[in-house]
Amino acid sequence: MAISDVALAKGIAVGVAKGAAKVGGSYAWRSRPQDEVAGVRKWMGEKGHLAPGQHGHHGIIPQNGWGKAVPDFIKNQPWNIKGLDPVTHGRIHGRYTVNGVKLPRFNPAERVWHGTPTWTKPAAAGAVGGAVRAPVRANETSR
Repeated sequence: MAISDVALAKGIAVGVAKGAAKVGGSYAWRSRPQDEVAGVRKWMGEKGHLAPGQHGHHGIIPQNGWGKAVPDFIKNQPWNIKGLDPVTHGRIHGRYTVNGVKLPRFNPAERVWHGTPTWTKPAAAGAVGGAVRAPVRANETSR
């Protein structure tokens, strides 16, 4: 039980250290809406959030679909962007061909695993662990 709590605390600490929870200063992307597309990728690289050649995947709030209603200056924050190689990014969104080999789209579980930022995984594991422990704790207290 304690392992899932430690994993959650570590995930939160890593997220904060990488600027995931920071909302101000040099960690927050701010610009005029017309400059969003041209500048955010460069900015993410300069701040160390994306390596050269990495694709930035919007893991929590998508760019399209329901995410179109969310302003770009909210979606284009480090807490929402996960750096991926082109093949993994392509397979999240659909089938992908590399060197003549056709690779299938990831299944839903793989899309969540590969497509969400790292800081979300300990939180999900902690939630699952808490849900599993809840009936055990309730049974122990009723004795």
